[in-house]
Amino acid sequence: MPDDVVMIPMDAILIEQVIVNILENAVQHAQGMTALTLRVFTLGNKAIFEIADNGCGIDPKYMDTLPAKTTNNTAVDALTHLIESYLSVKANYVSRKMVEMGLSIFKDCIPDLKARNYPAETRDKLMLMSALGGAAIAQTMTSLPHGMGYFLTYEKGLPHGMANGVLTQAYVEQFPAGDEHVAKLLECLGFADTKELGVFLDEVLDHEAAYTEDDLNYYTDRFMEQKGKIATFPYPLTRDDIYRMYQKSLMK
Repeated sequence: MPDDVVMIPMDAILIEQVIVNILENAVQHAQGMTALTLRVFTLGNKAIFEIADNGCGIDPKYMDTLPAKTTNNTAVDALTHLIESYLSVKANYVSRKMVEMGLSIFKDCIPDLKARNYPAETRDKLMLMSALGGAAIAQTMTSLPHGMGYFLTYEKGLPHGMANGVLTQAYVEQFPAGDEHVAKLLECLGFADTKELGVFLDEVLDHEAAYTEDDLNYYTDRFMEQKGKIATFPYPLTRDDIYRMYQKSLMK
């Protein structure tokens, strides 16, 4: 533990749920685990909460029996890691090269995700793509879709990947027309424009939740408290921008 008390601006309820989820996942699924270590330390002006276990990790064979909904939601979650990392103000040459590789691999999986058919090669590619997304996001942290999507999970029960995915088209469209990084990620995915990206996400996600204007205002006000997430976006953002992103995504 750090020698001094570390004060961190964050949503205490959300971060507690994140940590509990990680610990529960380790206890329930880390086969052969005999030690679970929690460590908190400071690194520059950041506080690091580290969780490690000595279990076997995820055995790829468990992917074979994942239902279609879980597979697609998880694949889209990994896709949003790639997209958010690529477009983050914290992106660098190495992280973007990893993302471009991951997006190209994801492109190969798109037909099977649409068909909800997952041969072994596709599942292997999804795991590799996910690993690349995890490595990239570890350098840049997540951005707007993740921060905005948490409220959809906790308030409406949306799976994490679905919550991020339904917000992704509006997030990408928040970038100015002609942004070179948006153009490159669409090229890697094989989409002509953000509309095609949105059509794909609608097709692979079974999103049926209903929302009110009060919901959108509540989500917007809560998200505006997340200064760290807002700081990952490379252009100025207002409350109206965030509200419109929710509106475009949820009030179709």
